[in-house]
Amino acid sequence: MPKTDDDNALLRRLGDQLRRLREQSGQSQDTLANRCGLHRTYVGAVERGERNPTVLSLARYAAGLGLTVADLASARAVREQIRSQQPSIYDSPANELTGLFYTPTELEMLLKMELVGRTDLEGLPVRTRSKVAKTLVCEALGYVAPTSFTKVDPRLRHLNADVYSQQSTNLQIWNQEVDAARRYVILILTDDRIADVRVIAGADLAQFDTTGTLTSKFQANRIHEYPGSLLVSLKDTARMREQFEPSPSIPTDVSPVAPPARGEVLDISTAFERLSKMLGRTFTDPGQTQERNRGDSVPWGGGLRIGVESRVVISESG
Repeated sequence: MPKTDDDNALLRRLGDQLRRLREQSGQSQDTLANRCGLHRTYVGAVERGERNPTVLSLARYAAGLGLTVADLASARAVREQIRSQQPSIYDSPANELTGLFYTPTELEMLLKMELVGRTDLEGLPVRTRSKVAKTLVCEALGYVAPTSFTKVDPRLRHLNADVYSQQSTNLQIWNQEVDAARRYVILILTDDRIADVRVIAGADLAQFDTTGTLTSKFQANRIHEYPGSLLVSLKDTARMREQFEPSPSIPTDVSPVAPPARGEVLDISTAFERLSKMLGRTFTDPGQTQERNRGDSVPWGGGLRIGVESRVVISESG
């Protein structure tokens, strides 16, 4: 029976997914062909969507990538059930007993096949990138992605997962402790391209938090009734005063990145007064996705205002 246009489209999509997985594994077509016992020209034809691979060939291809056809078939079966039954991403977490449940292996495998190589996150600011990343994960797994994500814990409740997109080598989990029962889906970006996907159990992730850096960053919300600059506490805490003896002046040769030392810390009122003089100052914006580099301008300006040496230099624009 001749192939239809839909058949050809399906083969091209399958080939694209196999190619992405091969490239992500760092293997050439020759290397993979040798590992799985297939001819290089056959591997190339499958990846271009020109050949309809047999189940045996797919099994060999998957084995060469360290995957199994059984896991992939199971993951796709779960996705079809989710598409059919349409559970909300906010429903109670699924498990092996309730059904509609992805094992960690199935979850990672399916997300790798669907997302590796995509550039949907290119150039997006962090908040927008976070929303788009969650949308991509929902759609790849068969869920209907909401237009906006409700602040529930975890964000993808039915999946019992949170999603992070990382351009750097460190993972930061904001405003919460690592949950041992949760899954953490991490989209690893290289030049704004999704280069890899990892699914890590919270119990495993917590083992790497040896310094508390995953969970130590907490944020406070601003009360809207108080616009403008506001010093909430007029003096430092008793413990701060006892340990560092903050004062209205400090030596001029103190580096702003040096660990605090007794007698070399400004008191909070003086720091607030001097930093308030930065209001209205402008600087060159390094770009929407450069939050950390944008933050470098604040220590620079603040360093000059509070009277310490600063080694960070940026240009100013009027």
